[in-house]
Amino acid sequence: MGEKCFIHKVTLEIVSYPDDYILNLDPEMNVWQEEIEKVESHDNYIEIEKIPSHKSFEMMEEFANSVDGSCR
Repeated sequence: MGEKCFIHKVTLEIVSYPDDYILNLDPEMNVWQEEIEKVESHDNYIEIEKIPSHKSFEMMEEFANSVDGSCR
């Protein structure tokens, strides 16, 4: 959530950094500059499509319902 995620087509390396709106909150913060430049300078990275939030909650709900409460 709130992240852009990319995967390298050959090495399967995953690179992520905050969405633009988060980066724009503090333009002086260059913590993610290396990751951004890595993705922008190589055509082998593809962006991983985000799951809509309602789908994420459905997946969490399904998982919670599948967990056996007697595992304590």
